[in-house]
Amino acid sequence: SQLQLVPGAAAAAAAADQRQQPEDLYSSWLTRQYSSFIDTLISLLNSSATSASVQVAAVSALMECVRHEAGPAVFSNRLFSRMVRTLLNSSNVQPEVFALLVSKYLPYWDVRYYTLQGISKLAQQHAVRGSAATAAAAADGAAAEGSDLEDADQAPQQQQQH
Repeated sequence: SQLQLVPGAAAAAAAADQRQQPEDLYSSWLTRQYSSFIDTLISLLNSSATSASVQVAAVSALMECVRHEAGPAVFSNRLFSRMVRTLLNSSNVQPEVFALLVSKYLPYWDVRYYTLQGISKLAQQHAVRGSAATAAAAADGAAAEGSDLEDADQAPQQQQQH
């Protein structure tokens, strides 16, 4: 069976593509705007110039995005994990932000679960980095000791030659 083109079908397909193209453009633009919005909220948590009230508002907005980003009544663990990493790694987060999390969001079991999961992952990453740094320092120390031992081995030989 061979596909037969109906007169005007190509024009209808082209018209459909033109109608869809602006939708795709809009969808792409909207996605970029949303990503920029999230990045701005996260940067407010990292900034030492941001007041406590602005940081609290940023976390509240982020939590609304967490609630709705993946769909109705679906928790966005990806965004929440990013926010938790930022809160725990930034020295600029105001105490009021943590008070908000404890009082408003941590009573929910899913938020508690994903918070602990995020803390656990972060602790593991720091442990691995710490182990790697310790191993590197130990390797540097062993290399330094090795060169000291080589110097010590060479010293008696040099004394014997004189």
